[in-house]
Amino acid sequence: QKKIADFQYVNLWDAYPDPEARFTHELSYFVQRHKMNRSQLRDLKKRPYFLSDTIESVIKQGPNYVKEYWENTLEDNEIEVTPETFEVLEFWGVVDKQIAKDAEIEIPKEYEDYDEVQVNIWVCSNYAIRVVFNPFIPARIPYFIVPYEIHPFSIFGIGVVENMEDSQQLMNGSMRMAIDNAVLSGHNIFEVNTTFLTPGQDMEIYPGKIFYSEGPQGQAIRDIKFQNVTNENFMVFDKARQLADESTGIPSYSHGQSGIQSVGRTAAGMSMLMGASALNIKNVIRNVDEY
Repeated sequence: QKKIADFQYVNLWDAYPDPEARFTHELSYFVQRHKMNRSQLRDLKKRPYFLSDTIESVIKQGPNYVKEYWENTLEDNEIEVTPETFEVLEFWGVVDKQIAKDAEIEIPKEYEDYDEVQVNIWVCSNYAIRVVFNPFIPARIPYFIVPYEIHPFSIFGIGVVENMEDSQQLMNGSMRMAIDNAVLSGHNIFEVNTTFLTPGQDMEIYPGKIFYSEGPQGQAIRDIKFQNVTNENFMVFDKARQLADESTGIPSYSHGQSGIQSVGRTAAGMSMLMGASALNIKNVIRNVDEY
């Protein structure tokens, strides 16, 4: 048997890194928010250094989970359900050595001369259910935050969505205009001169409809046809999509966009385009390696 490292994905919405840090190595603390049911909370007792009696006391007090303001939006759920779950906060970070001693944390001898030590603390319902010295050697916070694109002042970096936000708004607006114009130009709009019509007539339109007129001769009803500019709106949409390709570095043809013209019509031309687009992805992969 061989022991290997185990990695777990942390939901971005449950991750609370030190907001002052710009890069992972600058983190002074990291808090992860866990949503656990009774069984998951009891399973913690099987892991080292968790306080079994304290966990049972927390469970007896009942669920303490309170939804954050953004959770209903993400879940797209308007039905309020009383959660039967617990909120458990996992803290990794630096504390003063005196605070660690007051919490009765056993500090290794090689760290006796240090002013600060790294600890791991789990909290639920204001009870500490695990308080230990950081077991990693050398002591480090065991989280990796990998940015898609580096932001000089934010640890979260810049993602695909933020890069293409302006282009996406252009695409959304163009598509809305195209649909609005298609609705207008796809239906007849009528102009009615009521002075020519006999009073009390039904204005419903159907094939074979007869309108009765009286008085001077003239056209009582005429249709107005709106110009269809849907194709022009689609041209703006396509241009905005090209801008999105450039701002994100992910060309449309790399994920299945058809109708490629000019250079992309040949295998050699497509190879050139794909090679150029791969440069941006290589930067992202480099971030994964470095962070």
